[in-house]
Amino acid sequence: MTISFGFNQVFDTDIDIPGAVSARANAQSENVICVKTGPSCVDVDAKLYALNGGALVFSAREVARYRCTDDSIEVNPFPGADPDWVSGLLVATAIPAALWMQRRFVLHATAIVPKGAPRAIAIAGASGAGKSVLARQLLDLGASLLADDSVAIELGAPDIMASGLPGGTHRRIDGKAERQFDSVPSARSTSSAPLGAVIILDGFADNFEARRLDKVEAVGQIIAHQHRPRIPAALGRAGPVLAQAATIAEHIPVSIWRRCKNELPLSVIEQDALSALIA
Repeated sequence: MTISFGFNQVFDTDIDIPGAVSARANAQSENVICVKTGPSCVDVDAKLYALNGGALVFSAREVARYRCTDDSIEVNPFPGADPDWVSGLLVATAIPAALWMQRRFVLHATAIVPKGAPRAIAIAGASGAGKSVLARQLLDLGASLLADDSVAIELGAPDIMASGLPGGTHRRIDGKAERQFDSVPSARSTSSAPLGAVIILDGFADNFEARRLDKVEAVGQIIAHQHRPRIPAALGRAGPVLAQAATIAEHIPVSIWRRCKNELPLSVIEQDALSALIA
């Protein structure tokens, strides 16, 4: 078993968790999720998600079955399963399931802390919208990475806190399904930070467009970009999740962005728009 850190807590794990970082010196005092490999799984449940004895079971054919609680994940790999797929679905689905069970709000987004800023910006959008591209452009400008694909949001006074797996980003190469993991230096990763703003990437325009959403629109966008929405639905948490989204929208600015082109360097007007969001 190894000790690693992510989502502002410790993982005691016998499986690699891409994006997790070395545990902090005071890790013993943090909440812990124990991740362990169990016996091989010869078949999987017919349902993708199922409740079983207080646990949420996530079944992925030919990969693994993951039995998740708020403090443990048991992984039963399928015989011959690719270890990269086993760890990939651990990060993409099983760990977010445990976070939902901890009653955090999990946003499908990348998050960075701009250079010199005290708060994080979450970047959401549909697959292919350019979340990773924008994050890499901000990293090139000195930002720190907070989360790659999922952001755990904790609601409480005085700040709404965001956390994730800050050790690197995944990116698709040439449109392939497989994704390459690019690590970031530890000095450029941040384990948690107050959430300052949410940006929703929504296609492209001839000229850069940014629009601040009203609270009703913001709630709808936050709900639309929750991570693995079938998990809180399976847990019967639709009402509490809506209340969490309303609280986030009440305190955090949510904006729609349409960029000129995905691969262009971050423009001055975009940098100014980012600065205004977290000023």
